[in-house]
Amino acid sequence: MTKFLIVEIEGVTSSVPRSNFEDTDLDIFADLILESGGILKPLVLKKIGFEKYEVIDGHFEYYAAVRAREKNPNRGEIVNAFIIPAEKEDAVLNQVAFLQKVDTPDNQVKPPNKETEIAKLLDQNKQMNAKINQLFSQLEAVNKSLNQISVSIGKFATFDSQNINIDQNVETLNQKVDQIATYVEKIQESQNLSINTNSFTIAVKENLDSMTKDQLLELAKQKNIKVAKGKRKAEIINAIKSQVT
Repeated sequence: MTKFLIVEIEGVTSSVPRSNFEDTDLDIFADLILESGGILKPLVLKKIGFEKYEVIDGHFEYYAAVRAREKNPNRGEIVNAFIIPAEKEDAVLNQVAFLQKVDTPDNQVKPPNKETEIAKLLDQNKQMNAKINQLFSQLEAVNKSLNQISVSIGKFATFDSQNINIDQNVETLNQKVDQIATYVEKIQESQNLSINTNSFTIAVKENLDSMTKDQLLELAKQKNIKVAKGKRKAEIINAIKSQVT
């Protein structure tokens, strides 16, 4: 049965030479791992001994994680991984080979063009401004009508029952003014939203991996999770994950 675990990078090896990968690429990806708190794509490993594993898939990620540990031993000592049983190794390798075959540039979904997205937002903003100007014009016309009615009220003290009820007209117009003003406020609130050209940035939350061993032990103590003395950081994290939902 495949298991998802957090393992210490020092217990992992790869049959692919590190020289197969550019040092510059490994260095850049190592910095990204440290910034995000871990690798997004777990390694696929097989167990070869007690707390010893060999990489089946993710050799580049493995060597980048090794480089991250070299840069920052405290934050780069563990990685996420799928542990594959021996009898499933061939099936997993076939799956990896198939995914590598179909995951070509022609098959990849192209990301949205940032310039196109920004142009759309600017166009929407322009349309919104035009709508606001139109509503202000309507509001001005209503206010003008109210002023005219107020002048009429000042000239005539009473009206025949068959004439237009000015009070009702004023109340109706006031309601319309309130409705338009409310609508204008809502559109202005929408317009005040700034166009974020960095909307494609991905935020990665901090997790247990970024905590120190002492912090993990304190958390286990708070959650009444028993952790034997001498346990490694990876074992402490697994113990916490198995008890806390």
